[in-house]
Amino acid sequence: MEYIKLSYHHLNFEDRTALMLESRKEGFSARKFAELIKRHPSTIYRELKRNSINDVYQARYASDNTFARRRRGHRKLKIDSILWKFIVEAIRCLWSPQQIAKRLKTFPDLDQTMNVSHTTIYSTIRALPKGELKKDLLSCLRHENKKRKANGEPKKDSILQDIKTIHERPAEVQERKIPDNQQADLIKGKDNKSSIATLIERNTRLCMIINIT
Repeated sequence: MEYIKLSYHHLNFEDRTALMLESRKEGFSARKFAELIKRHPSTIYRELKRNSINDVYQARYASDNTFARRRRGHRKLKIDSILWKFIVEAIRCLWSPQQIAKRLKTFPDLDQTMNVSHTTIYSTIRALPKGELKKDLLSCLRHENKKRKANGEPKKDSILQDIKTIHERPAEVQERKIPDNQQADLIKGKDNKSSIATLIERNTRLCMIINIT
């Protein structure tokens, strides 16, 4: 098909302004607009879906959204933060960075500073100094990646089905023989009006409680 040769590149503000004006005209066709600016139709459909308010596309809102997503993608994680400790524990449970990022987005009361992209998680791990932590996390990611390739990509509605439970911990972790193994949990209040996160160091039993709401 002809449009296969068209660009998937993101739109600039001029493109978005043109899209905003055209989309409000009677008989507007996203496919025809894509051909006009030499973009793939899926780029336009995604742009409209992502950046419409009450089914009305807004160019400025779209540009601000794109900028915010890029900032989140380049955000650096503090390795002494509660969020980082939660991520480390999740990876040790064989969650992928994509799964972690998706899960964080499902917490409506979570502070935006704790909402990070999977690329930020990957880049933080790669930037770690050589040592046992980096080796451990990379090993978990390799194991998780092999499992995903063997089983195929999970369905969107079952993204968390392959996560290991606490009953599948390694014996040395289960018996609390090794320090610095953390267990993270999210506790929601009545009607989801409040929530706290707990982080327990299994060897010393030290418990940290964070009020999220």
